[in-house]
Amino acid sequence: MPYTSLYVEEMVNDPELAEEEIRREAERRKANAPSPKVGPRPSEYTNEVARLDLVVELLQAVNGSLMRLGGEKAPRIREQPRPVTAIAQARDRARWTKHNELVDEVNQARARRAAAS
Repeated sequence: MPYTSLYVEEMVNDPELAEEEIRREAERRKANAPSPKVGPRPSEYTNEVARLDLVVELLQAVNGSLMRLGGEKAPRIREQPRPVTAIAQARDRARWTKHNELVDEVNQARARRAAAS
């Protein structure tokens, strides 16, 4: 469905769906999970859009360089949103799972060390 359709408009303005999304975000925060990345659909990300994204990022870099030459602090270069595939989402989930397991392992080691002293 195109984003400009009435169906999509009704979905984004539906209070029940909004409450459900807020509930999901709260669950993700409790689980220390990252918010899902949102970007354009792969079918909408044409070569022209990719090149425009690159132009925007390069202009930010040039602007930052000019600011640094003037003695100012340059802002971070903000990446433009890119399409997020299922493979990338699976990699992110695996990375966060590994991260959370490592955090748990460190916390357990700290607890053992505190109990031993």
